Amino acid sequence: MQTVKVTKYSYILPELQTSLGLLLIGRIMLLDSMDSPSGKSRKSKAALRELEEKIDLLTDEINVTELLHEAALLVGDYKEFRNRKNSSLNPN
Repeated sequence: MQTVKVTKYSYILPELQTSLGLLLIGRIMLLDSMDSPSGKSRKSKAALRELEEKIDLLTDEINVTELLHEAALLVGDYKEFRNRKNSSLNPN
């Protein structure tokens, strides 16, 4: 049996990390479109700056949330859940 410690931040972190991944993919796609001859416009550069600002803000928010999660674990503000193996699925 494995015990999982869940804080109020445990549910937020995966959503933030997924959002960051999507923004990073969008950044890659925008950079790829800027490589084309017609993609080097002021609009594209402004969009890239705006996207990078959002990535920086989201990265900061993830870091803060991870610190709050760790702090909650340290002070004991969490619930424990136990994972039990299903004996019918796993005969061992």
